[in-house]
Amino acid sequence: SLPVLQVAPKDIGEGLAGEGTLVIDAKRRPGTALNVAAEIAGTNPSLAPVALMTPKSGWYTCAAERGGGLAIWLAVAEAVAKHPGERTLKLIASSGHELHHYGLDAWLDGPTGVPAQDAHVWIHLGASIGAKRGIGRVGAANEELMTLAQQALTEHNIEREPMAVGFSGYGEARNIAERNGRYISLLGGHPYFHSPNDVFEKAVDVESLVAHAIAWRSLLDELARSTDNGATG
Repeated sequence: SLPVLQVAPKDIGEGLAGEGTLVIDAKRRPGTALNVAAEIAGTNPSLAPVALMTPKSGWYTCAAERGGGLAIWLAVAEAVAKHPGERTLKLIASSGHELHHYGLDAWLDGPTGVPAQDAHVWIHLGASIGAKRGIGRVGAANEELMTLAQQALTEHNIEREPMAVGFSGYGEARNIAERNGRYISLLGGHPYFHSPNDVFEKAVDVESLVAHAIAWRSLLDELARSTDNGATG
């Protein structure tokens, strides 16, 4: 029921000739969206917290686009709740992903949010983690955090293309970078990205998703210590 115009990346550059007009007869209706936020206290409350964030809204069913991030977010939260680290873990599953990450901005700037600079590190669980035939990338705010991320991935036989250090990409890590926060980000795409065919049976690779969850659990353990090899804060 949503009007969508999709253009393949190969057609956006020089191959896209001429201009076109898409006219949509539509009405804008107000609605309410909700963020889900939680906190798991660390054993040393004087330390800056680690933040784990993932979007919870997307186009259509978005089983691989959003499902992987949400599954890891929940699994890590459950594991940390049983065995907290030294640092407090802040958790945010934000809505409004399709509206310039409106939900995350609202939380960051609201009374219950965490100013980006106040967190030790932000871990962004972006699109298409554990997707079949996925295009996986990893980004980080600095060399030290990129090294930590790459080590966690390599130890669990996960290959993801590293982005240029300091390039946040176009997911929610961008909002953190704009506020001078430190981040590690997983993001990517897959063949059914932003389409009605992004359903579990067609788009999700469970083994890949489990490997990512285990790798990121170990990464959170490392970052939750009072000292680690990444940026301090």
